[in-house]
Amino acid sequence: MSLRSIPRRVIVPVVAVIAIVVGLLAGRAMFGDHGPVMTAEQQDTWVRLQSMTQYDAGSVELVGSKDGVDVWKATQNEGASECLLLTRDPGSPGLPGGTGVNCLNPKTALGETLGASLTYVEKGTEYSVWASSAEDINGNPFIAVQRQSMSEEWDWHVQYDKAELKTISVIEATGMDGQSLSILGYDGDTPVWLGFESQPCIVIVQPQDVVAKKCGNLALGSPPLELTVGDSTYSVLAGDMNSPGSGNVLTIYRAGGAAGGQG
Repeated sequence: MSLRSIPRRVIVPVVAVIAIVVGLLAGRAMFGDHGPVMTAEQQDTWVRLQSMTQYDAGSVELVGSKDGVDVWKATQNEGASECLLLTRDPGSPGLPGGTGVNCLNPKTALGETLGASLTYVEKGTEYSVWASSAEDINGNPFIAVQRQSMSEEWDWHVQYDKAELKTISVIEATGMDGQSLSILGYDGDTPVWLGFESQPCIVIVQPQDVVAKKCGNLALGSPPLELTVGDSTYSVLAGDMNSPGSGNVLTIYRAGGAAGGQG
């Protein structure tokens, strides 16, 4: 699984904070492939995690690191459950810097997202870090990592990387408020945006900064909102936002069949 920026609807902070969303080590496959080369301290942490009986023998692997937090994957119950682990201050007995762990069985999770979090204090400032796994439009797994300072005001711009902010500025030039935008999913490397004018809008920024958008009704039980660009149709079906794991669902149709979908 690669680590990259994804729509922040997957990780929703409920306090006024500042977030730094980062992509780590693109191209790594979670629950397959091997992670990056470990430092001596990470090797020590790896040995400690491997020795814990709750994880399958040999299943613990390092996915990547950011802001002093290491992200690991592992499995339980002979591979039936997938686990995401965060550690800080590796190499110390008992990992006093903190650990965040979460495991779930994909067959019984009923749409629940696998994620883990931890908090730590650095130079007098308290931070919270979330990591969450997901799949892109082609079914390739990746992990998104988000760090938030618990003492600063929330700035929505920090949810996005430089390329995404540049795309937002192009969309804002059409009169849409950038703060209303969120990423529904990806068509390859192209984000599919959901924004709002007088109604919800699907937005795609094409080459040469050509903006295509379609606005209309997007409500639970209503027909999907659809935008056609070339041979691709982007279809968004409203989900029940009060039900965990039931957000808006994006499906991309090509001429000849569906290309895939992402909630």
